[in-house]
Amino acid sequence: MLQESARREFCPVAVGTLILTAAMVGVFALLHLFGVVTFGLPIVVSALLGALVACVNFYGLCLGAQKATATNDADRAKTVIQASYRYRMLFQTVWCIAAIVIPYLNPVAAIVPLLFPRLVILIRQARRSAAPAEVPKTSEDGPNESGD
Repeated sequence: MLQESARREFCPVAVGTLILTAAMVGVFALLHLFGVVTFGLPIVVSALLGALVACVNFYGLCLGAQKATATNDADRAKTVIQASYRYRMLFQTVWCIAAIVIPYLNPVAAIVPLLFPRLVILIRQARRSAAPAEVPKTSEDGPNESGD
């Protein structure tokens, strides 16, 4: 189970991934109108499964980071992070192979959502850096500028 701090990071990334997946399905539908691709249920299923894999992968990242920060041993923390990375990459690789091999799935619609969590993270970082710094509020009961 994710702790509150990890959940605060996971939820916006999962929601953003689903929003970008919906937008991608919309692009596929638009391309279908121009005769570029054939749009159907396999596209939607592939996209949703790809988004699920991306969210599970990011959840695994959050769990690994949470577990690594819970230990005071730096070597143990490094081992936990490395193991988490290996398993998550294996999971994504198996998914990519399955998306290519299974005839029902559309490989592009199934694999592109794996990029969405990183894109959401970049967007969130850009929004944070573009936001003006908060100015601490002074209480009305505190000293005024003249020092009275």
